[in-house]
Amino acid sequence: MSERFNEILDEATMLLDLDAARAEVWVSGLVAEWVDTDDLLAQLGASDRPEALAIARALQAFVPDAADAAAALSSAGVAEPEWGAMVGSAVALLAWEIVDPFSGNSSLVVEFEHGDAIRHSMLVELEDDCAVDINFGPPGLVEDAFAESDTRSLSVHEWPADRALSAIGAAMARTAADPEVPVTDDYVMNAAIAMARVGLHGFGDAEVLARAIPVTEARSPVSGRPARDPLDAEADAAACSTLRSALARELARPAPEAAVAEAAARVRKSLEAATDPDLFALADDIALGDTSRVGDHELLAGLAGAFVVPGELMAFAAAERDALRGLEWADWLGAVIPLVRAGAGADASPMQLVQNINRCPEVTTTVPKRDAPVVADVFSRMLHAWELTGAIDDDGRLTPLGAWLVPRSLLCAWGGGGSG
Repeated sequence: MSERFNEILDEATMLLDLDAARAEVWVSGLVAEWVDTDDLLAQLGASDRPEALAIARALQAFVPDAADAAAALSSAGVAEPEWGAMVGSAVALLAWEIVDPFSGNSSLVVEFEHGDAIRHSMLVELEDDCAVDINFGPPGLVEDAFAESDTRSLSVHEWPADRALSAIGAAMARTAADPEVPVTDDYVMNAAIAMARVGLHGFGDAEVLARAIPVTEARSPVSGRPARDPLDAEADAAACSTLRSALARELARPAPEAAVAEAAARVRKSLEAATDPDLFALADDIALGDTSRVGDHELLAGLAGAFVVPGELMAFAAAERDALRGLEWADWLGAVIPLVRAGAGADASPMQLVQNINRCPEVTTTVPKRDAPVVADVFSRMLHAWELTGAIDDDGRLTPLGAWLVPRSLLCAWGGGGSG
């Protein structure tokens, strides 16, 4: 077995805790990297780890030969994933078209349900009748699009699900036929499962999959975070300046030391006991190291800002990693500045953070209404960093500690201090 394959098995540990829908999306990202599925199945078959069987089961959604590999592993006594029987059971229930009348481009949203009644949505963005971006997310994208369809800048229409699937299949075929069509990383990662969703069998879209360019970021020898490009460093400094100016009054307030000490003690205890895998993954991602050498302020700010400048993100599927890394300086500033200004008790829900971006006077970035559910889904994946550090409560609202901590976590991530 190759070293990379063993790394993949380690990353696939998270599959055991997912459902069939998310497992299928995860392995779609895997085959974008490992296009030779025959080789992949051979290596899976030689393993006795439950992660290997989980990958093989999820692959059944779009690689027919994976069923034999999975059956062999199961017969050998390898533990089955709880969701294994649900793979490939997705049924399309609802569909909508979202049209931008100015550009003429559109997106198609399809909501699916697996046999275990768990739903998810697929959003495919079209440009000039070619598919250029594919995202998967929680259910409700269709309803969100409908709720926001009163805007004059978008036109939202309900479609029969089979019509939407047919249109997506045709658009993906046009993309595959033209290597000049620019596609996103998410398209490459999600193409295989999207083809399965629209009923395309095999890897007729292999040309597009092969166009995936691995993103190999330079790594700092000290930290798990990506080494900062000089242009990124300039943007970091500008973002810190904007944040300090916008929240000068809030940043001047003293730290709630009792709350800081309590939260830090809880985090240290959990890390020492290794009882919280999410917290452990965050600490590993920022290369936290020996917590006894890190002050309470630095500890909490580093963990709360773990997704601002993400590291390896090995606890996430490839598509999720790309989405989290896609949040830019203006997104964070726009989400956080209004939140902190509103103070303790402010709504920190994913959709509210998106609305904050569009209403923040310090940034010019706006999130188009059709993209809002997707961006909200990305924010939802990072909120556990705020939950684990006590920045938000169980109701998703900013705590007094969070009002002090969240802006400092951005400053810390961007190299502007913030731990004091």
